[in-house]
Amino acid sequence: MINKKVREGFNKQIQHEFYSAYLYLSMAAWAYSKGMDGMAQWFVDEQVEEEANASKNVQNLEMVGDSGNGLLMVDRELGSRAFTMPAPKEEGGE
Repeated sequence: MINKKVREGFNKQIQHEFYSAYLYLSMAAWAYSKGMDGMAQWFVDEQVEEEANASKNVQNLEMVGDSGNGLLMVDRELGSRAFTMPAPKEEGGE
């Protein structure tokens, strides 16, 4: 089973990301209402980024699963690498 504190940490971060996304969205609506379309678009871009971060964290939590072993797979790039033993060092040469 994954450590409770690790799971709570993931969940807390996901909550923060979605909370920030909603704040950006509300600020975008306000900016649009004031005719500040450029600023509103910036807020929308930030909102999309926050939602993407939250989604990535959800995917990471799902990848970890209930097994603590899955935590090692959070880094997808590292998880996709195959371990290769280094070649033995030759005697007498460098």
